[in-house]
Parts: sequence; C-alpha cells; structure tokens
Amino acid sequence: NSAQAVALARAIESARPASTRLFSDPFAAGFLDSGPRAIARLCRIAVLGDAILWLPDLATPGARGNTVGRTRFIDDALLSSIDRGLDQVVILGAGYDCRPYRLPELSGVAVFEVDHPATQARKRARLEKLVSQIPGHITFVPIDFNDRSLADGMNGTGFRLGRRNFFIWEGVTEYLSSEAVDSTFRFVVDGSAPGSAIVFTYTDEGLIHGTKEFAGGRRLLALNRLGGEPYTFGLDPALLRADLAERGLELLEDCAGEGYQERYFKPLGRVLSGNEYERVALARVRTESAECP
Repeated sequence: NSAQAVALARAIESARPASTRLFSDPFAAGFLDSGPRAIARLCRIAVLGDAILWLPDLATPGARGNTVGRTRFIDDALLSSIDRGLDQVVILGAGYDCRPYRLPELSGVAVFEVDHPATQARKRARLEKLVSQIPGHITFVPIDFNDRSLADGMNGTGFRLGRRNFFIWEGVTEYLSSEAVDSTFRFVVDGSAPGSAIVFTYTDEGLIHGTKEFAGGRRLLALNRLGGEPYTFGLDPALLRADLAERGLELLEDCAGEGYQERYFKPLGRVLSGNEYERVALARVRTESAECP
C-alpha cells in the first residue's frame, strides 16, 4: 500500500552514505513488511540496488524522487518554523511519519499524530518495538477524515486553539472528498494564530480528470485503483495561490520533481528524477497585512 511504499523509499534513502542522503530516518525500515524489507536490504548493495530500483522507477516514473524530495522539503519547513517559535505540531494522516522520534528539535513541542484508527493502531504496535516508550509530548488522535471533522476530533485532546501551529498533511488529500479537504483547511485557519503554517501534498487535478498527460500518470492511477486507494481529489497548481487565499492562507512555496532536483539532488551530485503531478506546498495563515513575520 501507499504507506509501505513511502516507508520503503525513506528506508532506501536513509541507507545511503551520510554525505549524499537527503535525510536519515532510522525508523522507516522497522515499518516494512517482509517483502519491502528484503528489497531495502538488497538496495544497500550498490549495483544490485540500482538494478532493483530500475523496475519500480520505470513503472511509476518520479514517484521515489518525489517521495524523498518532499520528505526533505517538509523537514526543512518544519525546522525553520521551530526556529521562529512554535507551540504545537499536528501531523494529519500521520501514517509511518517518524519526525517526532527522529528530529530532536521536536522534543520540546507538543505533537499530535492524527490518523485513521486502524492505521494508527498498526503504527503504535510497530513503534512499541522501535522505541523504549512514547515521549510524553506526543498525543495520538484517531480520526477518519471522511467521516469526522478535524475540529470535532481534536476536541478534548489537549490541543490549544489560537496558538502558533505547524500542520503536516503528507500523502492524504488525494484520497479525500473536497468537503473533507475544505473542513481541514478551515480548522487550520480558525484554530491557529496568524503566521502558523501548513505543508501539504496534493495531486494535479489534471491527472485525475484526464485533462493533462504525465509520464506514468495513468499507470499510477490504475495501480492505485487496483490497490483500493483511488485518487479522489486534486488541485490546479495554476490556481493554487487563489484557492488558498480564499481559505485564508498565503502560498509560500509550491514544489515538485524539477524543484527537488535543483534544490536537493543536484548539489549532492545526484540525479533522481521526480514528477510534476505530485506536489508539495507550504502555506501560512494570513495576517491582516499578509506581511512576513
């Protein structure tokens, strides 16, 4: 499934030499089932690893590059926000995200992991084998976004309204209804202090509606349908700034494959192609003047 695919990409990237990897996620391999775990181990053998990765990279061009590129992008945005002062972090659809455990900068920040109850139960079972104990500043919040609003689900969890928050919404919006997406954006804006931020991934709606062609795009949609995870929501990158402004958010960055290559891979002497239909955006809750803090 998608959570396993993301964990596999992170595990492979983390096994690279420190001088050329984008990040280190020592927990990622611990969430892999036996098959993906074997692939991750084989990928540590240089020539063999390249041969193994050739097939999935051919089947879904750019998927791996986008996954590790967006991971680094989100890490950078989060750490920058912590440097400016942060009260709470909310990870929406947390999946196997291990930032609260691998980033020491988060140790003094209240973190809320929000996810589907079944997915969250699987993660917690794996975590018990990877960490000695769950840090006290982390709260787990079980929510199905399509059945229950974020505002309702966060009630009574200790989340404090009106604080300076940072929301991470990675690999989720494409599986939701437009109503669920709108409801979540409303909570981010209404429940946060001006200057709070959200980083989220989204799919170009042109791929979903068939109005744009992307290399491997149709194959990805077909694979997702076969796996029971069809894409149901997308946004138009050309209209993103205006769409977010209507929701009270100011677009700061919008990045995809070529952006990752220029920002991250090229300086390390690497070439790892991404695609342009799976994107990550950083937005800020607007102030009256919409000026930078």
